[in-house]
Amino acid sequence: MVWLLLAAAAASPLREPVLIVGGGPAGLSTAILLAKRGYSDITVVEKSPWREYFAASDPSSHTVSLTERGQLVLRTLDWDLAEAVRAHSLINAMSNVTHVGADGLCEQIAEKAAMVDSVALLSSGKLEKRHRGSSSSKELPKEAWQIPRHTLVRLLSRHLMRSYPGQVRLLTGREVVDVVPGTASEPHVGVLMRQRRGRSVYRESTCKAHLVIGADGRKSQVSQVLAKLNPERFSKIRPTLARPAGRNPSEDTPVCKTISLPAELDLQTAAGPQRLAADTFATLQSPEERVHAVIYAAPRAGARHRSAVIVAPAEHRLMEERDPRRVADALADAFPQLRGVVWSAREVVRYARRRAVDVDGCHYMSHCWCSWRGKESGDSRGYVAILGEATRGLHYLSTHGLDAALEDVLYLDAVLQASNHSLSRALPAFSKARVRQMRALTSLAAMHPHLPFPLGPTQPSLVSAVDFAVRWHLSRWMPFSSLIHPPVPCLLARADLTYEQVWRRACRTSGLLGFAAWMAEFSLAVGVLWLATGGVPAVEVEWTGERG
Repeated sequence: MVWLLLAAAAASPLREPVLIVGGGPAGLSTAILLAKRGYSDITVVEKSPWREYFAASDPSSHTVSLTERGQLVLRTLDWDLAEAVRAHSLINAMSNVTHVGADGLCEQIAEKAAMVDSVALLSSGKLEKRHRGSSSSKELPKEAWQIPRHTLVRLLSRHLMRSYPGQVRLLTGREVVDVVPGTASEPHVGVLMRQRRGRSVYRESTCKAHLVIGADGRKSQVSQVLAKLNPERFSKIRPTLARPAGRNPSEDTPVCKTISLPAELDLQTAAGPQRLAADTFATLQSPEERVHAVIYAAPRAGARHRSAVIVAPAEHRLMEERDPRRVADALADAFPQLRGVVWSAREVVRYARRRAVDVDGCHYMSHCWCSWRGKESGDSRGYVAILGEATRGLHYLSTHGLDAALEDVLYLDAVLQASNHSLSRALPAFSKARVRQMRALTSLAAMHPHLPFPLGPTQPSLVSAVDFAVRWHLSRWMPFSSLIHPPVPCLLARADLTYEQVWRRACRTSGLLGFAAWMAEFSLAVGVLWLATGGVPAVEVEWTGERG
């Protein structure tokens, strides 16, 4: 009896080796959930070296956003972990957007989507808690957590290594080169990794695993290898949608770069007499050229993390220059209201070396998993799954990439539990469910590239503001509000709605608004024609004077 129990334990899927490629938020969250469910042999592989991976400052210098969707996943991982992330985050109700004009004057833009338990910015720089009751409060986002990415990674990795020391190991400085299918003699997937030793010396090694999970970001090496092994199965699908109003793709393709800002940055100079609070977004725009900078100022007093995303046309010299001095001159010319305040020499050098990122590449993968089995025996020879940004490419400025990646982790955990950890049943269900959601999310990102900022840098402010206001007010005032839904940012912030449901509701509202606009135009045309003809013309009858 004892031997039978030992044999069953040895054959348990929880004891099979699991390799997770990518030590970002999605990869670490996957490792935490698998370790929490009892998996005992988990390896996380990260490309960045140890010092860079755990550095106090992140070279990518960008801030990520966690809405209610991502917060739910963190609380599923561990409640104390979620509270630690919240303590290191800027709590923002998505209403604190401050627009700084070219003349340096500020304008407070309070999104109508956040009137319940929101934190409003005052001109004095203080924070005021506001509560405004609303019958549609269930449609409103509660709060968003803005946190530097390296801080989130540090918190997740610390929790992983402290809570599951014997189940998980973390390997840094290793880049995945290839994925080799299993064979009859070696029924595990082989992952070929390369570790740099010195300037030009590399050491290659192979790691075997029953399940390989690719969570290595948008430029996923795992998904690229799978596309080469089976190009018909793993292909990129781009949503075929019309461009938003006011954008002509033939004019220019906006690209962007991220720059770190000094902690002593004082936005008071840019704002003139009106002082901006530290925990805010400041949108700067050039007076003459279509160049924009979205500044993130994050929460930690004494060590505030500040970064900016510069968005410009592809041919602008800010995107092409590699000389730091010329880059500094271009920044000063583009944003005269921040001359001599924002840009430091060290960050300008980093900005000049950074490659521009295209902001117009929305796509998703047709499948999220594959497996290999023997032709005659049918025995399993390993599984590979991809999740997070490895399965899709969203608009660069979209803030919902991290939320969607964490939801992938939650979906994977749910199907594993429902199938009793049978990968042959769990992975197809995971792929089928997530591909539908990815199709909807990429369609939303392609149709609404200005989701993070209602007056975003790549969308005309008038069009987006009118669209936002019409959807919001109609959803509140119309008695049949179940047909008219709030704007897309309000719907995306709700964790109880899937991306597919958000997409259907947005399309339904767009269709009704389009029909109403067509009826209004038709009525206006009829009215103009009526006035032009002087009303209904009288029938003229010629009298000849004869009867009969």
